[in-house]
Amino acid sequence: MREINFESLVVKEKIEVVNQCKLQVLSFVGQINQNNSYSISDNINTFFESGTFDTILDLSNLVYINSIGLASILAIIKKTEEHSGRLVIGGINPKIQIIIQLLDLTNQVEIYSSVEKALESW
Repeated sequence: MREINFESLVVKEKIEVVNQCKLQVLSFVGQINQNNSYSISDNINTFFESGTFDTILDLSNLVYINSIGLASILAIIKKTEEHSGRLVIGGINPKIQIIIQLLDLTNQVEIYSSVEKALESW
C-alpha cells in the first residue's frame, strides 16, 4: 500500500486483482479544501503511475470537500475515462454523498456502500 500525502489529506492506494482485472482502490482520508485542492489537481497523474485506470474511490473517510475539491474528483473521473477505465465509489461519507447527488454525478459514477461491495461489482 502506498500513501500520497497532501496538506490535510492522505490518499492511500492499494492494488487489487478481481476476476483477473487489476484495479486500484484510492482511499481519501481527511479533507479536500482550498489549501490542498490545487495540489491534488496538479498531481492527478500520481494516482495513475501504476498504469491502472480501473479505480474504486473510497470516500468514507473524506470529511470535507469544497467546490475546487470536487473538480479534483471530476479530474480523476475524466482521467479514468480517457484511458477506458472504470471508476466507482465504494464507501462515501453521507455528507459528501449529498454533494455528489446534488451535482448529479450519480449518473456518471456508480456508488456502492463499501469498498467490498464495489469489488464484488467487478
